[in-house]
Amino acid sequence: MPLYNVLLQPLYSLHLPPPGSFAGQTVLVTGANTGLGLATAQHLLNLGASKLILGVRSLTKGQAAKETIEAATTNLAPFSIEVWALDLGSYASIKAFAARAAKLERLDTAVLNAGLASKIFERSEEGWEMQTQVNVISTALLGLLLLPTMAQLRKNVSGMSRPPNMVVVGSDIHADAIFNERKSENILAALNDRGIWEKSMKAGPAERYGTSKLLNLYVALELARVTPLVDGEPAVVVNVMAPGLCQTELLSREEGAPWVLVLVQSLVGRPIEVGAKTVVDAAARGAEAHGKYYDHQKIGKLAPLVTSEEGKKLRAKVWEEILEVLEKTAPEVRKIASGSS
Repeated sequence: MPLYNVLLQPLYSLHLPPPGSFAGQTVLVTGANTGLGLATAQHLLNLGASKLILGVRSLTKGQAAKETIEAATTNLAPFSIEVWALDLGSYASIKAFAARAAKLERLDTAVLNAGLASKIFERSEEGWEMQTQVNVISTALLGLLLLPTMAQLRKNVSGMSRPPNMVVVGSDIHADAIFNERKSENILAALNDRGIWEKSMKAGPAERYGTSKLLNLYVALELARVTPLVDGEPAVVVNVMAPGLCQTELLSREEGAPWVLVLVQSLVGRPIEVGAKTVVDAAARGAEAHGKYYDHQKIGKLAPLVTSEEGKKLRAKVWEEILEVLEKTAPEVRKIASGSS
């Protein structure tokens, strides 16, 4: 994470959208049982959401989160909270979650927050290194499968104050990624190689996490690119944002998390309620935010591995590799990614 961003965090004045910004909306937050996801869900409900869906891996923890949110809500309008199972290590779970979302009467806001930061090499049930699976491949699958559902709302409901909004929670640490795997013939395969993983970790304790968030940003920008248009505007506003260094359990809950990063997080990280404001701010934006990267509630600076010619080629290559993986389990993603969903 760029040092200047960490040091300047206390100087940024962060705000929430006005009360009622999400009035009548159905909103969905993944990774919502703790930390940033939980605080984001709380803000969304307090700002008027009528239905809040918590996407969680553990239904027991999700139910506890629901009770926490209910007890703290300031939303005076009728609302409901539902807890849905979502395991980003399983394609079957992601597809079931998206199929359930497709049955909703409306889905106005989706916050793809669930993520993983780990120093331990572990494989998902799908056979991929877990951090790559969760932060990159599974985020792409969930985003692609939710897009048609959200786009349909824009087509069916006239007079909406703003289009549906999909927020991908990214990180400014993407700028620190060395990403030596980019030189490989198949990038995802290289990221899945334990020997290469061990070498890349020698570059720094956050190297692989930073790389996963760089590719996560590629995914978000591609989701924005393939979003269909309605009356010349994106049917779904897709943006990616960095919440800053927050005092969450993202690092401390993982075995082998770098102690230096955990210490820095505890000393200078912003409270999760404050960090969640940046997520909600991104979720409240209109068409002007489509395909944009936000940092501290403003357009952020993207790393050269995103903006350069090399970065653009890498993004296209990684996206194609992801689609090749996903279409084996969800053939419809190729059509969705063509913008013809």
